[in-house]
Amino acid sequence: MKGARGSRRGFTLVEVMVLLVIIAFLLAMAIMALQKIRQTRQEKSVTATGSTIPVGTSSPAP
Repeated sequence: MKGARGSRRGFTLVEVMVLLVIIAFLLAMAIMALQKIRQTRQEKSVTATGSTIPVGTSSPAP
């Protein structure tokens, strides 16, 4: 029985393609999450820096 399912070796092309699609999807989700974290961190940094600049420039010159 050459066609028996238990004796097959390796993966079919469809299985490899499905695996690649799943990996690509997971990578895309991870990259989007990292970009969102990076953007949030940058916005917080700009907000923190932006709030101190007017305070420093509003002081009278000596």
